[in-house]
Amino acid sequence: MAASDLAAVEPLSSETTDREPTRRLGWVIGAGAYAGVALVYLTLSKFGVVGLGVAWSLAQLLLVFVACFDFVTHRIPNRVTLPAMVVVLVLRGVFVPETLPEALIAGAAGFAGFYLLVIVTRGGFGVGDAKLVGLLGLLLGAALLPALLVGIVAGGVASAIVAVAKPGGRKQAIAYGPYLCFGASLAILAFGPPPLV
Repeated sequence: MAASDLAAVEPLSSETTDREPTRRLGWVIGAGAYAGVALVYLTLSKFGVVGLGVAWSLAQLLLVFVACFDFVTHRIPNRVTLPAMVVVLVLRGVFVPETLPEALIAGAAGFAGFYLLVIVTRGGFGVGDAKLVGLLGLLLGAALLPALLVGIVAGGVASAIVAVAKPGGRKQAIAYGPYLCFGASLAILAFGPPPLV
């Protein structure tokens, strides 16, 4: 047996495996910080440094946080999505109540549709993804549809790349939240969601 064959069989030392999560986390934090700054800049450029621009910028930062958290942990925490839903509903109810019906319909339909996917795919999507889509519906209203189209296509491309590039990739689950958040971030900038404030 050659030394290279033995190296392939022996487990990695704990020193090597301990560094991997730290490297991955550092990379995600860096990419998330860059994405957050870029999205806030683009959002303020589009909406202005006024209440609407600030509100959408905060939404962009929330989406970046959720995307990074899901990428690292494969979880979308309720302690983020549920309070965010309440904040969005309060903002809409106080400042632009005429947008509430559209937002509620989009949020409920998005959640229901993705919850059905959770059941049908049996692990392809998580309940956290369904709650995230509910939040995105409350944020984006009718712009949820093109946002989901972008997110699902981006996630499908990423899944295909993982399936081809990684050994055992077809069995490896990917975090779908980052792609849904990407679609939502693009929707805020390009698909004309109803005003948030």
